[in-house]
Amino acid sequence: MFNFLIIIIIFLFITEFFDQLDGVVARLQGPTILGGFLDSTLDRIGDFFLFIGVILGGYTTIEIGLIVLIGAFLTSYTRAKIEALGVDNLYGVGILERTDRVPILLMGAILHIWFSTAIWWTMIVLAIGTNITVIQRIIFAFREFNNKNKENV
Repeated sequence: MFNFLIIIIIFLFITEFFDQLDGVVARLQGPTILGGFLDSTLDRIGDFFLFIGVILGGYTTIEIGLIVLIGAFLTSYTRAKIEALGVDNLYGVGILERTDRVPILLMGAILHIWFSTAIWWTMIVLAIGTNITVIQRIIFAFREFNNKNKENV
């Protein structure tokens, strides 16, 4: 199992490095529509492989892993959909965005070297946090779009 742990830690570092590099390039050269699309799509692919690796590595149960994966995907989907429907910026709505998930899982993977249940507990935190974020965004969307509907009447 230790081999999987090393792979997870390396993958997390690589993922975070390229995510940060992509952000720097976008700030220096200006964001593009294609760049935004590719960034979001590659983030979802990275999330999928990351959490499937944690599940297949035996660090969590299939159920907890899938709850985290669904929460992670819905966190991103709700943001994208709400913004596509006219809300400019959803930053800060929800307790656990992707920018939080990767460092949290990285810390859990590192702590797992000394504490054998660290990744399991980290996945519990992510399962709760990502799904609370989804609920917070649904509530935000309900309020935001309900107010817009009232303004248009």
